[in-house]
Amino acid sequence: MTKQHKHGGMARTACGAVFASVLLAAAACVSGCASVTYSSPRMLNGIEVKGTDNKARQLVYISTDGFYFLWSVPIASGDLRWNNKKKTIEGGCSLFTDQVSIDELQNALVKLAEARNCDLMDVTYNDSDTSMGGASYEGLIGFLFGSSRMSVSAVMVPRN
Repeated sequence: MTKQHKHGGMARTACGAVFASVLLAAAACVSGCASVTYSSPRMLNGIEVKGTDNKARQLVYISTDGFYFLWSVPIASGDLRWNNKKKTIEGGCSLFTDQVSIDELQNALVKLAEARNCDLMDVTYNDSDTSMGGASYEGLIGFLFGSSRMSVSAVMVPRN
């Protein structure tokens, strides 16, 4: 009996490690992303933006997602770090950090506008949270986890 008990304990430990690895990988793939999207360069030709005499150049959209345990412990989030050499956001995924915030988005947006010598107009922020919970047994486990997405969009207008 003792040997079976020891092996059972090791099997449970191995299963726990596999489950934790799968959970982290899923969190990184599903909701740990940051992205920057631009409209086509000529898409806004001819569109006047109120508050400026210049014509709009491009629309920029930045989003970042986060995945949390107990809604407060970050498992993975989008990475909005700025690369000074390339003058762009690195993007990607960052484990066990939380970069889903207005401050992070604002910082990234301002740096992108500076790199393109543009002012920002019509800036819009969006924030949404999602629960993984439900009425089933799996849904009860889902109440332990949540995700958050924040995004910002703005029209870039060339400076004089």
